[in-house]
Amino acid sequence: MAVKVVRAVRVVRAWRGMGAILPLAALIGLWGTGAQAADTTPVASSAATSPRTSLRTPVTPLAPASLGHDWLLVKHEPGDPLNDLLWQGDPARLLQALPAGVRPLVVALGGPGVTPPGRWPAGSVLKGEQALPVPVREALARHGHDLRELRVQVEGTVHHLRGLGGAGIGRAVGAEPLGLALAHYGNDACGDKPPAEPLQGRAVLVRRGGCPYVEKARAALRAGAAALVVVNNELALGRVAGACPECDALALAALPREDGERLLAWHEAARARGETLTVELTGRRSPAQALRVGHDGRTEEIGFIPYAFAHLLKDPPDPFALLAKEGEYLAFDSARRVRMREEERSGRVQVLPVFVDTLVRDPQWQGVRVSAPVALPPALLRAGRLEWDLALACEGAGKAQCPPWDYLVHAYLCERHDAPRCELEVGRWITPYWSGGRWVHDATALLGLLRRVAAAAPRDAAGRAQLRFEFHSIQPYRVSASLRAHRARPGEAARDTQPLAFPGGVMTDGRYAERQPRLTLAVPAGVRRVELAVLASGHGFADAARCAEFCNTELVFQAEGGPAHVLAQPLAGTERGCFDQVGAGVVPNQGGTWVYGRNGWCPGQAVAWRWVDLSADVARARQALGARAGQLPAVNLVLTHRATVAGRDHDPGPGPDGRAPDARLDLNVWAVFERAGALPSEATRRPR
Repeated sequence: MAVKVVRAVRVVRAWRGMGAILPLAALIGLWGTGAQAADTTPVASSAATSPRTSLRTPVTPLAPASLGHDWLLVKHEPGDPLNDLLWQGDPARLLQALPAGVRPLVVALGGPGVTPPGRWPAGSVLKGEQALPVPVREALARHGHDLRELRVQVEGTVHHLRGLGGAGIGRAVGAEPLGLALAHYGNDACGDKPPAEPLQGRAVLVRRGGCPYVEKARAALRAGAAALVVVNNELALGRVAGACPECDALALAALPREDGERLLAWHEAARARGETLTVELTGRRSPAQALRVGHDGRTEEIGFIPYAFAHLLKDPPDPFALLAKEGEYLAFDSARRVRMREEERSGRVQVLPVFVDTLVRDPQWQGVRVSAPVALPPALLRAGRLEWDLALACEGAGKAQCPPWDYLVHAYLCERHDAPRCELEVGRWITPYWSGGRWVHDATALLGLLRRVAAAAPRDAAGRAQLRFEFHSIQPYRVSASLRAHRARPGEAARDTQPLAFPGGVMTDGRYAERQPRLTLAVPAGVRRVELAVLASGHGFADAARCAEFCNTELVFQAEGGPAHVLAQPLAGTERGCFDQVGAGVVPNQGGTWVYGRNGWCPGQAVAWRWVDLSADVARARQALGARAGQLPAVNLVLTHRATVAGRDHDPGPGPDGRAPDARLDLNVWAVFERAGALPSEATRRPR
């Protein structure tokens, strides 16, 4: 759930203009001959001055290097059904879209005489894994997937059906065949539905859909099954996802729809003849089909390719176009890391940890939060700009065991250190489907609020204000969050922040505007600029317009007697609105319907503050008081707010399937005052 970023920090691609592919020896030189990889990931940059704990998302930083470019490794292994789906695409879609500085390397595992399709640059195809550095081989294995083969004999003909194994679901299956009689669950195996036939000791067939893999596995176990064979409900074969530690007595295989439907038909035909079909199940581990390798030596797991919901799109993305998104994110992340490292090394940025590798979860939806006391250094209050740096790490061994949903997560600040609950929302993010992530984004609007809260807070012996933050997430994550305070530039103005009581809320009855109060905003004397910082995200999609998640909601703010200021959401409901935001930090290739544009957000992105400039309204009010040029007297503005869809207050009526509308707008609005005076001079001094 996240907003398009206004005032985004411009990221310079440091590697633009690199020449031809460097030889493989350069990649091997990244680590030397065989140094072992450390299995941790710094949350912040590699600057030694930044205290951080490790991120448990499977990312492996290796020995630093300065090749100045990144690598996207791609596996070619015919017979791996997941990899076969990738190579049904057009490699040119990858080569044309890779950002400058990201180099492709194909690891060909197809045996003698098998050449990867496509026109790859010279030196970018490697036969076999053995020439790769040990840490890269280990990463390919660690992020790989389990393959399954079902051997079944039907009317004298032996058929070999290939599928995928269960990641964190079910027992390991090796080369020794597991022979089992076949059965059919007879329904989707969701909830408490009983099977249609006895399953004890059998391999049970069930169609995908209706509930997660884990729920089907538990249902099969309760009925005594020895194996679960899931028939995919689409032509594409997505990776099995989920975690079920108690399912280790069950073998799992997921088949493409065509093969699975054939197996179901053979089973039903055998039952009609009074016979029982037997299958032999074997398995092996296959390396990851692709891997991101950063310029600093880190290796990272890619997302889910092909896109499991391509059948819902008018223009489905080619699998290699999806892989190019991994390269786009790699370039974005590398440039961000370089920028952050240089800022910290130069002393331009001070990092304040808020949450450090803290487990946060609220599975019962009870509003349970995790609290963190923070001692605020006085220098941070003199910063000119502020950023949030949030990392969400998964508890499982890979993306397939990450939380599944695109849910809201929030950071809060207590107005009083001893308050029973923090009420000031100071950060909002939308989690990615089946992935962790990291987001570094502007939070300058928070500076004035921190100053106001700190002014009334108790101090420790070092003179630091004692503040308290809280974090909330329904799904379990290891949370690491920091504030990055940028040193003020000479002459940079001080800012004050005042929360405004526009509640937002439901958009289901045409009365949203009636529920928003008329507010009087007192603008103090000496203020030269007034802006509204707006944090807004639309949710719910039960009505015909799919509001408020997928409809373009116009947020209207207006000072009495002045023009309307409108913030629109043009990406909402578009087929690739979030797909096109990977270069701005959206996590690519998530396990759900991540590609669609939303109303002010994307899965796997921060909800950003957007800005409305009221300075002209303030100037008009001052002119009405008779103020001359250069005079900045105090004035009052009467503000109103409404949110419309196609120019009207949204009144959708029942949804097309009879469901009650559930559209709502989560809204947080602050007034930010920029004073005429500059910040204290010590904030602009160069560090010694």
